[in-house]
Amino acid sequence: MAADACRSLQLHSKTVRQEEGPALGAAILAGVGCGIYPSVEKACEMLISEKSRTEPEPALSEIYGRYHKVYQNLYSSLKQNYKDLARL
Repeated sequence: MAADACRSLQLHSKTVRQEEGPALGAAILAGVGCGIYPSVEKACEMLISEKSRTEPEPALSEIYGRYHKVYQNLYSSLKQNYKDLARL
């Protein structure tokens, strides 16, 4: 899902090989705090590796743009209705 969003929004996306993100983040911070790594950025360079990359697809961006325009119009049209429903 996220990869599809990146392709349609003209964004590059990278997936990392490491699976335990929160634990790795804590280890990186601890390593910086203990002086093992000079900075968070340097620790990340050393410990995190790229698994895959998703490139944008211009054709999907065009399609998404058309849907988004409809969404914007619907949102404007329904905004007051949602407020009214919330007050019920």
